[in-house]
Amino acid sequence: MITEGLINQAVKYLRESSEQAAKARAEYSYLNDFSKHLKAKLAKSFEGSNANQIMQAEASEEYLTHLKAVRIAEEADWLFRHKIHAADVVVDCWRSEQASERALGKVQ
Repeated sequence: MITEGLINQAVKYLRESSEQAAKARAEYSYLNDFSKHLKAKLAKSFEGSNANQIMQAEASEEYLTHLKAVRIAEEADWLFRHKIHAADVVVDCWRSEQASERALGKVQ
């Protein structure tokens, strides 16, 4: 049974985390899109064939640092998604319990 405290906690989390979750998603999306731009910019700074330029750009310290930032942003985004999903599940279970209780009350 879902307690009133648990449902209140889930609803509070959904209400209070939405702005942070949106910022985390936007940060990940921006950094992910920026990866293409950064790789192209870095590739231009190297000589040789296009494949060699891309390979060197991807191996550069600046690009690897950027990829670490992308990973951190993606992790934050997924953490919010999973926590929001968990809170949604609590709310859905509570709704089901309430519907079952109403149905039992009508049957008796």
